[in-house]
Amino acid sequence: MSPRPDETIVARLRAGAGAWVSGQTLAHELGLSRAAVAKRVAALRLRGFQIDAQARRGYRLLGLPDSLETAVLVPLLHTRWAGRPLEWVESCSSTSDVAAERARAGAPHGLCVVAEAQERGRGRAGRVWFSPPRANLYLSLLVRPPLPPVRVPPLALAVGVAAAEALHEQGLAVDLKWPNDLLVRGRKLGGILIEMASELERVSFAVIGIGVNVNVEAPALPEELRDRATSMAIETGHAHVRAQVAACLLERVEAWYERFLAEGPGPAARAFRAAAQATLGRRVRVLSDRDAPIEGVAEDISDEGALLLRDESGRVQTIVAGEVVL
Repeated sequence: MSPRPDETIVARLRAGAGAWVSGQTLAHELGLSRAAVAKRVAALRLRGFQIDAQARRGYRLLGLPDSLETAVLVPLLHTRWAGRPLEWVESCSSTSDVAAERARAGAPHGLCVVAEAQERGRGRAGRVWFSPPRANLYLSLLVRPPLPPVRVPPLALAVGVAAAEALHEQGLAVDLKWPNDLLVRGRKLGGILIEMASELERVSFAVIGIGVNVNVEAPALPEELRDRATSMAIETGHAHVRAQVAACLLERVEAWYERFLAEGPGPAARAFRAAAQATLGRRVRVLSDRDAPIEGVAEDISDEGALLLRDESGRVQTIVAGEVVL
């Protein structure tokens, strides 16, 4: 997919590192008139791009908005397929809903949907995911794995490891709670939800939904979440560039997805195990959609990604799906 004009303008001005770029140069590269370029620049300014303009000198970029839109995020991507194409929306019911709709319409592997806000963001068991506008990261990545449905659930562990690595690069030490939560100091920083559509023994597509609390401040959290949730800004004491977080996350997810397909769940399960301080060795309660809750000590994670729980009778149970309550 060729870059959109706005992306090209911003990328060209960013490449100039604050130097002037003539309107004639931009017009030539875009195949537009100089008047059309001026209209594009005016629209970018309205969206928060700080672009200086002077007659006979052209344009220069002074600053970017804290946005996830394509003109900001695409130039930061160092992926081969993840986030290519990228679809940005101001608000939606949930990015996973949009990605699934696009998948059913034939969208390619690698499509990523990002939103500034979600109206009905969701976590496990249909829970609502707190999704205030322009504060956090909400994205869903469409993949079409050549796998039978039974082999897809451990992918959540690979994505969890990828997210932990990406956030480590942003200065946070993240604990992983089996199978899909990102914690800091025991508080929830983010979550992963993988939903798939399948036909008999073949996966048609899967949507990897990821939500990370980035810049939301403690007073903005709903009262019922203040003792259980956190954000990157709360933990580090400063705001983060959401587009940079998204780009780093997509790069690590791409790498771990490819490794998952090539080597199976073992490497991801072992890496998850090493980072699962929030789960292993602790007494937990596991909730399941089908079975009664089970209590016991979370002893290990198998190479297939299952949780090994020693129950009250001393028997070790292998739990393939469920939710851990600490």
